[in-house]
Formats: sequence, structure tokens, C-alpha cells
Amino acid sequence: MIDEVPVLAIVAAHASGATRFRGGAELRLKESDRLGGLAEAIRALGGTAELEGDDLIVGGGGLAGGEADARGDHRMAMALAVGALGGEGPVSVEGSRRRRCRFPGFERLLVALGARIEVSA
Repeated sequence: MIDEVPVLAIVAAHASGATRFRGGAELRLKESDRLGGLAEAIRALGGTAELEGDDLIVGGGGLAGGEADARGDHRMAMALAVGALGGEGPVSVEGSRRRRCRFPGFERLLVALGARIEVSA
């Protein structure tokens, strides 16, 4: 279930209380350090997140919006896009590679859910 943690952590940022993801060392060894990247991205979007060793603690309360870095990792980019759906303001996701991912209809689904996607060069 390690690949699902990015989207679950972003959804947890919208929860009413804190959520702890334990033992996420493997997340540091993926396409990017997803554990550190998630904490950084959640904070960049106005949420609360901290690391305690290999545990990620995400405070609830929602995301304000802003600019976050996906670190060139398509799972991070998709998680941030999902989190943006519930954000109070616009979200810009930097560092997302426009490459084929394992969910080719992802952008189309986001638009169907109300997202407005702009791609910059």
C-alpha cells in the first residue's frame, strides 16, 4: 500500500484531525523522497505536516492553495492535483513530468470533477 500513501496523505490534510502514517522509510526510496516531499508540499499549500523519523503526521483542516513541487514524481503530482480539488484557492503543481503514467485518464477525470487544468511550457 506504499504507493497509495501520497494521495491518502493529501486527503488527510482535509480531515478534521491529525493522521499519522507510520514506517514510511520506503517512501524515501521511490522516484523522489515522497515522505519529505509530501510534508513540504502540504505545508506549501497551507496545511500542516511534519516528519518524526519515518513517520508522517498530517494535520487536518484543509489546504489553502498555493504552489507545490511534485519533484518530478508522477504519483506526487497526481496526489497534489487530488488535494487541490478541495483547496480553498488555486493550486499550482510544479515539477510534474508530462509523461504517460499508470492512469492515462487521470486529467480527464479531474476535469469531470471540476478541476481547471492549465499546462505551462
